Amino acid sequence: MNILFIPFYASLVLVSIIWLLALLDAKTKRAWNKFPKVSFIIPAYNSQVTINETIDSVFEQEYEGKIEVIVFASGNLEGYNFEKYKNKSFRFLKGKGKIEKAIAVNRASKKAKGNFLFIVDSDTTLKKTH
Repeated sequence: MNILFIPFYASLVLVSIIWLLALLDAKTKRAWNKFPKVSFIIPAYNSQVTINETIDSVFEQEYEGKIEVIVFASGNLEGYNFEKYKNKSFRFLKGKGKIEKAIAVNRASKKAKGNFLFIVDSDTTLKKTH
C-alpha cells in the first residue's frame, strides 16, 4: 500500500516545482518589462568642452530604471574629467588615434549591459522628460 503513494507524492512535488518556476518567471518578466536597464553610448573625439554637459543630461533623465553611460573617446585624451561620475554606472573607454564613430560605437556596445542601446553624440544635450 505504501508503494502506491510514491507516484502520487512524486507528481505532487513535480507540479509544485513547475508552479514555483512559473511564478518566479512571471515576476522577473514583470520587473524586466517595467524598467529595463538602458545603455547610452557616447562616441567622442576631442570633445572635452561638451562631453560633461552631455553626460549630465543623460543622468538627469527622469527614468526609474538603471541608466548606464559608456564614453568611447579618441583623439586628444587630455582634459577629460569624469571624477563626478565615479559613483554612477559610468565607463570611459579610450581609443588610440582617430577612431571612426561606427567603430567606437561597436566597441562600446560590446561592453554595454543594458537591454536597450542609445547612441548620443558628444555635443548633444537631452531634454529632461516631464
